[in-house]
This record gives sequence, C-alpha cells and structure tokens, in this order.
Amino acid sequence: MQYFKTGQIKPLAVTSATRSPLAPDVPTVVESGHGKLVLDNFFGISGPAKMPAELVARINAATNEVLAQPDIKKRLLELGVTTTPGTPAEFTAFVRNQVNALQPVVRTVRVTL
Repeated sequence: MQYFKTGQIKPLAVTSATRSPLAPDVPTVVESGHGKLVLDNFFGISGPAKMPAELVARINAATNEVLAQPDIKKRLLELGVTTTPGTPAEFTAFVRNQVNALQPVVRTVRVTL
C-alpha cells in the first residue's frame, strides 16, 4: 500500500469481486473487461473436523466481536485488510467457491505439491 499511496506504482485492477475501500478508484478485473477472474485474499479460522458446534459458535462470536472493534478495524485497514465478519457456514461456502474457481487453473498449469 505504501508504494500505491506514494504513486510509485499504479494498480491496474483488483481481483476481488468488488472494488477495494483502500483504492475505490481502481476497477475490478471484471469491470476492466478481462474475463470473470475473481480471487480474494483472505484470512480465516479453521478447526478440526467434527469440532463441537458450541465451540465453533463461541470462537466465531468472539472473532466477530474483535473484528467489530473500531481500533482493530482501523489497524487492519491500515495494513490493507478489510474485515468481513460472518458465520462458519458463510466461510465454508467462500472457501469452497475459491477452491472450485481455482481447480481449472491448477489443472491447466499442472501444479503439484
């Protein structure tokens, strides 16, 4: 972000579905007419399979509470991170969509681990 703010680089587009609040004048790739590319960088919390629902709910509520704090939101935004508190089901669906979107690319370029 420092290079963008000082004019040392000029972003052409963002890969997110919507424009970034950090750079509202920078269009998305889709708006720029370059296909349907939508890839979001994200952070999330995951746990082991079959984690008790009560524990998942408590962790989710505590996380959303922290992310709602103005000083936390401000600091994360300064670091280039926008927060989107949500539910475990929403996060699972988001990750599933990201994996599905990337599978054809991974197969095409033959990525291996």
